[in-house]
Amino acid sequence: NTNQHTSNDSNILNAISYPNGEIIAAKSDGTIIKIGNHGQETNLLTIPNSNDWRCLFINSDLDVFASPAGSSVSSTNRGLYKLAYNGESFTKVISLYNPSSSIESETIEVNSSIWTMCEDNKGYLYAGVYQNQTPWNPAIYRSTNGGDTWVYLYNFITSGVCPSGHHIHFVTFNKADMRLYAIVGEYNDVFVSEDSGVSWNSLGVVLKDAKGSAAVPCDSGLVIGSDSAYSRLM
Repeated sequence: NTNQHTSNDSNILNAISYPNGEIIAAKSDGTIIKIGNHGQETNLLTIPNSNDWRCLFINSDLDVFASPAGSSVSSTNRGLYKLAYNGESFTKVISLYNPSSSIESETIEVNSSIWTMCEDNKGYLYAGVYQNQTPWNPAIYRSTNGGDTWVYLYNFITSGVCPSGHHIHFVTFNKADMRLYAIVGEYNDVFVSEDSGVSWNSLGVVLKDAKGSAAVPCDSGLVIGSDSAYSRLM
């Protein structure tokens, strides 16, 4: 199906499409809407001051996940939200700020969001944290039940693997070798996990003059993209 849509009150920043052609669109006014095949809109979520929705992800069950971003988003609204397939609204499934949390990073009010997500061959979901200020928090969350609940699985600083890392730029699963890969900025090395994210090892691919910002899995490894004029096949 082909679905064209124009909105004059705000920009569509990110969008995904269901197989039936309906669209879930995240907008610069802090809303996420569903756009039907005839252009009708349904408001699914409103997060005040969210002028960025870097993460908008759909899993194999057609559930949609979104994380609000922006310097003025309130701490209590920061986290990850899930829209079950055919659902009418999003539910918050990760709270990046919770003063009563047992996870230290979640008790600190900082500018953070979920930047990147992926799904592995078991249906496990992974979410990487992007944080714009200290203390840095390059953390990975994992869900084994379709995104209903999550565990704070791994932190590249506290683990000692990457003490100078700032945040997770990208996490992806490569079906060719059944391994997880993550790019940690600003250290800009690439890490691999062979045990569903429990442990990670450096591949020694340090992007010296560029920031690795995304990766595409392929049969021979990864194609890494940066936010400057650099790429490398590994």
